[in-house]
Amino acid sequence: MIISFSGCSKNNNDNSVIFRCSGGWYIPPAFHGNPFVQGGDGTHIYFIFDSLFFFIPKTEELVPRLGLTVEDGKDLKSLIIKIRQDVTWHDGKPFTPEDIKSSFLILYLQGWGGNLNDIRVIDKDSVSFEWKQPMTVIEKRNILLEKIKAPNHLYLPWVKKAENILKKVRELNAIDYKKWTEKEKKINQLIQLEKNDALQDMYKFRPENPVGTGAFKVSFVGASEMEMVKYGKSWCSDKVSVDKIKLLRGPSNDVLWAFLIAGDVDASHPATPADVATQILRLNNKTKMVTPSDYGEFGFLFNTKKSPMSDIKFRKAIAHLINKDTIRMVSSFYSKTSDNYNIPIIDSLKSKFINGKILTGFTNYDYSPEKAINILEKSGYKKDESGFYNTPSGEEIKLEIASIAGYSDWVLASESFATQLTKSGIKANVRTLEGSYFHQQLQNNNFDIASNFGSDFKMYAHPATSFGRFFDKNGYIKRASALSDNVNGRDGIRINLQEQVDLIVGDKMKENVSLPLKKLSWVANEYLPFLPIYEKNLTVFIVDGERVTGWPQANDSVWSSSSSGIESLYSFLISTGRVHK
Repeated sequence: MIISFSGCSKNNNDNSVIFRCSGGWYIPPAFHGNPFVQGGDGTHIYFIFDSLFFFIPKTEELVPRLGLTVEDGKDLKSLIIKIRQDVTWHDGKPFTPEDIKSSFLILYLQGWGGNLNDIRVIDKDSVSFEWKQPMTVIEKRNILLEKIKAPNHLYLPWVKKAENILKKVRELNAIDYKKWTEKEKKINQLIQLEKNDALQDMYKFRPENPVGTGAFKVSFVGASEMEMVKYGKSWCSDKVSVDKIKLLRGPSNDVLWAFLIAGDVDASHPATPADVATQILRLNNKTKMVTPSDYGEFGFLFNTKKSPMSDIKFRKAIAHLINKDTIRMVSSFYSKTSDNYNIPIIDSLKSKFINGKILTGFTNYDYSPEKAINILEKSGYKKDESGFYNTPSGEEIKLEIASIAGYSDWVLASESFATQLTKSGIKANVRTLEGSYFHQQLQNNNFDIASNFGSDFKMYAHPATSFGRFFDKNGYIKRASALSDNVNGRDGIRINLQEQVDLIVGDKMKENVSLPLKKLSWVANEYLPFLPIYEKNLTVFIVDGERVTGWPQANDSVWSSSSSGIESLYSFLISTGRVHK
């Protein structure tokens, strides 16, 4: 591997077909080949590693990759996967079912697979995942879509430790945890320590380069560029006409716009306002734009623990006060403004999972300053001499809207939100925070209002992920909003949110609407921990015919895969030959 610290590009004097896109990775010397720990992660993993299947959310199609077929066991507690033959790792070692077992056992050390009972290699073609209880949709899709990143011949020492730990867990689980004595509790504590020790030891593993089964392998890592070359022995190499992948470091939207305007990349998806998009398209007639859904809904998170956001009537007044379409146009012009119901299902999938009749009787949060003023005045909020509202107890209201610095679309949305509030008599300002500090403040409930994503159907296209985000005890929205664990339902009967969301996660839903889905939709709408503004559409710019061609049409369902990592889609299109020289 060649490592550059200068930030200069590596010269290319040959006639190689190079696909260029933006990305992120750890700058040398921090870069290494263990993808399970900091330093090994980055955009390159989409081109280096394969999953068992490639998922197209819009059609729910599973396209075979390393896996060929998948079969449920009769009791729904097992999943049998038949794998592709004649696959090799980048170091020339053959790919086998043991490698699938290894990859998921390493993930087990990291906390995946709480209901895992065993991973069993059946024969040279097949592997079985065995579960303690019937597998949920999310558990299945997690297995089928996860990248296979731990070749057995490289991770064997930690795989053996993980197998030994899993065996101890099976023995412990033979006893109902409700009947555990101090002996069993002590054993469980020792198991957790053993798992952590194995994990920490594995994190010390620092191979020079990642070893995958994908169509490309790393050849050059620098401060501003990374290059990967075609792996000639890849199982899909006969379909790949691209010789190299070049990643350009793109830390912010404005840098990515510059790449597109200069013609430096073949594909990129920065959040882009309409005027900048028009300029990009005008300057290069080979550039096209597609706007697939990101399968997530952007909006504002309310801290229900902190006054005045703790007052549900105040939250509802704000919901009527805000013009969502105005925010969408200044923040993410090509996205779709959310409707007037605040349930954890993105608008484009609502008809798939719920019957519209269940919204009968739900509060319709239409844009109505008149309704907002009426709610505020009836609740005791009064304006002072300056024309700004005070709380019913006479305290000044001054809201702070938190956003992440560098997320230009989030910041623009927050500024529009604050402006609308201030013009309506509620003082508000925007505070931008560094990413990790922002998330820390939210999880510590140290904010008033914050920009963020609420509903999130990325990767799985199933309500369980989104409702878990809102109502699971460890869900991002649940924790940040400080919503109570138990609330009164529509019928006045107390609802335990965790119990209800567990039913949704385990539900085999397709077209049917389950009772917990109805109950929690009502809770989300009426308790209002989150106000959705728009279902985000990505602005994906593709250059067709400069270096590569064959991009799908804008209405092709494959674009829905953009939501689970668009570089994964680029890799899929290149490795299947759809995008070619």
